[in-house]
Amino acid sequence: MSARPGIIKSIIDIPLSRPRSEDFRTSQDFIKLRQEVGYIVREEAKFTANS
Repeated sequence: MSARPGIIKSIIDIPLSRPRSEDFRTSQDFIKLRQEVGYIVREEAKFTANS
């Protein structure tokens, strides 16, 4: 979500099967997804801080 007014910033598909094992959080697929989400959040935070 973006800052105010809140709108959907990005839709991220999670192409990973369920149920997920305990090792899931250390998998390369999870790490890539976490990095993608982190980038989007950081960019929005920078934009909001500069507004």
